[in-house]
Amino acid sequence: MPSAARARGVNDLELIFIDQDPSRREMIERANGRTTVPQIFIGGQHVGAATTWPPWTGPANCRQCWHDSGYGALSPSHFTPTTEPSIAEENSNPVFQIQRMYLKDLSLEIPHAPHIFLEQAQPTVEVAIDNGHEKLADGIYEVTITVTVTTRIDEERVVFLVEGKQAGIFEIRNIPEDQMDVVLNIVCPNTVYPYLRANIADVIQRSGFPPIHLAEINFEVLYQQRLAAASSRMVPPTRTAPPS
Repeated sequence: MPSAARARGVNDLELIFIDQDPSRREMIERANGRTTVPQIFIGGQHVGAATTWPPWTGPANCRQCWHDSGYGALSPSHFTPTTEPSIAEENSNPVFQIQRMYLKDLSLEIPHAPHIFLEQAQPTVEVAIDNGHEKLADGIYEVTITVTVTTRIDEERVVFLVEGKQAGIFEIRNIPEDQMDVVLNIVCPNTVYPYLRANIADVIQRSGFPPIHLAEINFEVLYQQRLAAASSRMVPPTRTAPPS
């Protein structure tokens, strides 16, 4: 502790051992509710514990020792504020935060109700899913996942059709450009998808049918498949020369 204090420009120290002087326990209890030791006071102001001190905001030349008030403290002849990260350093740190998660769209169709509820045949289930993203502002992105669930008795009769779109708004800054696609197409969809699964199961159950719990989706595989498909479209077809 003394060496940490001196490293911050505090040379005049008074160490108080509360186990040897129980009357000083009140000082610890008044340290913003903290009851552990060590606690650090400078010029009557509690500035932290151990080596984690916030920047000093008091007088540059603090000579009044809190010991004069009967509580004991550090009494520096001068204090050098701790060095905080510069604005440039703070602005360069990667940022990934969820700003909002919301259900953007939801629709349900039961075209053959109420007679469809009398059917005993087991319907087939078809699921289609898509995801996308849009830049809303500097460092702010909306990521959406759309799923369509269609159940059929046969080609002619649809039991129900549910379409839902779940969205999330993310703050994403200072991510390398070559990693942004991964964040927007894998990391963010993995965050949004569980909300969509829950909403789809809930609306199906509320419509009078057993809930359908969508399977887990590997968005990394979907992303790689899209890259492969896009790459194949860019490769010109091979032309065979006509026989001479």
